[in-house]
Amino acid sequence: KEDRLHDKITHAQESADLSKETVNKMRYLVTIRDSLVHDHRFNKLPDRRKFALIYDSVEEELKEVLAKRGQIMAMQMMCVSFVEVLSHLCGKEA
Repeated sequence: KEDRLHDKITHAQESADLSKETVNKMRYLVTIRDSLVHDHRFNKLPDRRKFALIYDSVEEELKEVLAKRGQIMAMQMMCVSFVEVLSHLCGKEA
C-alpha cells in the first residue's frame, strides 16, 4: 500500500523537524489537491491567490530545510510529486 500524501507529511514532519505552521500549510495544500483529484464536484481552487501564497511559502521552507541538511537530491525526489502537482494546480511552472 502506498503512503498517502498526509502520511508523507507526517513522516517529513518527524524526520525533518518541520514547523507546525508549515505542516498545517502542507496539509491545506494536500487537502485541496485531494478534493480536486477525487471529488468531481470540486473543480476549482476556492482561493487561488491564497493557495499560491501558501504553496510558495511551503516550497521555500522545504528548500531551506533540505539545503541545510545537504540533501539536494533528496529534496528533488521528495518534492517532485508534491511540488509539480501543486505547481500545476497553481498554474505555475515547476
